[in-house]
Amino acid sequence: MIYIFHGDNQVASRRAIPKGARHYDLAEITPEKLEQITAGNELFRLNQDVYLWAGKKLPAAQLKKFPGAQVREFTLPKILWRFISGRKLADLEATLKTEPIELVWYLLHRQASKKGETGLLKKMFAIELAVKSGKTGVPLRTHLELLLT
Repeated sequence: MIYIFHGDNQVASRRAIPKGARHYDLAEITPEKLEQITAGNELFRLNQDVYLWAGKKLPAAQLKKFPGAQVREFTLPKILWRFISGRKLADLEATLKTEPIELVWYLLHRQASKKGETGLLKKMFAIELAVKSGKTGVPLRTHLELLLT
């Protein structure tokens, strides 16, 4: 059986792949390689599961190329997007109940970059440098909370 895991929640989709299972990143697979993978299962009549992973949402047209495949889409929670757009502490608290702080930080940084918020980006860079270099004992979560107030 072929399973396709895709969507913008890369952490959840990676975790859903069973340990030890054959899995491939769709971004790195050529049509020839994919044919070899699927033909190998048919040729030797193996009942091995193959997991194909994509770190983004795949369009329906691309998914139709895999008839009979089990498709699971992993999306990020709406509360995360609400926090990223509104930047309210209550939304941050709700988001951090299900998502890692590093993902929230990354998405906030990406949005600030797209919007050209250089002041916020400079502050985020200084915080990240201090946290990663060990110059502060304050966790990233606390820095983010202080940055938003």
